[in-house]
Amino acid sequence: MIKPTGIKNLAQSFSNFIYKYFENGSGKMILYTTMIAMGSSTVAQTLAILLNNKYSVSQKAFMVPQELTEGIMAICSLFIISKPLQHFSNKLTKSGKLITKDLKLYLEKHNLSQNCGKYDFDIEKSINDIIKNIQDNHKNLNISDARSEQIINSHKEILQKFYVHSDISSAIATTAGSVLTTAYISPFIRNLSASHYQPVNINLYKNISNKKQKNNINSITDYKTQNYNNSGLKI
Repeated sequence: MIKPTGIKNLAQSFSNFIYKYFENGSGKMILYTTMIAMGSSTVAQTLAILLNNKYSVSQKAFMVPQELTEGIMAICSLFIISKPLQHFSNKLTKSGKLITKDLKLYLEKHNLSQNCGKYDFDIEKSINDIIKNIQDNHKNLNISDARSEQIINSHKEILQKFYVHSDISSAIATTAGSVLTTAYISPFIRNLSASHYQPVNINLYKNISNKKQKNNINSITDYKTQNYNNSGLKI
């Protein structure tokens, strides 16, 4: 039996992991939660078809694969569209192509504005390098420990502003990808899937109908033959 404290510790560890993973990643959270929601919706609709007695076994045999195909393709398209947009947004913010006023002033103050917007420039790395340089060399620069800590904290505040800026940009890009997928890509996939499965379903129903009709004819013929044989009217 699992003790309550064990469950509590497990839940705490899981929540800490989630917080750490999504701490500066609202875009990632939006992407993954949307994928989970779409997956859950697909599972729910598939179960609804399986548990609905109004559908025959042959109908379910085609409706279930169709629903699963649509769901999987929609989730894949969401990831394929949103992930590159998210990466593109992160690249714009890291390189300084997309920048706030505070960050721009900071880069100008530390003679880094000339690199702003270049593909290989990384604002986050540059700020961390400045912080590391102060930590390693503050004594050589005749800066007291208290003063160096104060300076480092000011740089960390700028770094946090960068994370917020990057986070918002990533969230907007991911949301745009999600809207694009749900509003345009998913309906297109459903129409494509329906156009593929509809002729198959029609042929299936025709075959079932013809088979039933043939069975009914055979039953009537057998019934008439049996009555004729039992009537004693044979010649």
